[in-house]
Amino acid sequence: ESLGRDCLDRIKEKNSLLQFDGEHLTQREIEVLRYLSTDYSVEKIGKSLHISKNTMKTHLKNIYRKLKVDNRKQATAIAKTKLLI
Repeated sequence: ESLGRDCLDRIKEKNSLLQFDGEHLTQREIEVLRYLSTDYSVEKIGKSLHISKNTMKTHLKNIYRKLKVDNRKQATAIAKTKLLI
């Protein structure tokens, strides 16, 4: 019972880290966010994740909107404080 409770607590904690003003980052957005801390271009990140440049732009737009930032440096800073990267 204690182990089950601990597992639920950890899941709730992780979910709270992924939530920004009621919106959750998707698993794919988290993957893109992890690449943003590198010096890879949008095209190179897309190739690494096997997605098109336009899909990358859509993910970036959604990430920036959810995190309320304007660029990858700001997004990376928030991701580091939330321990996502």
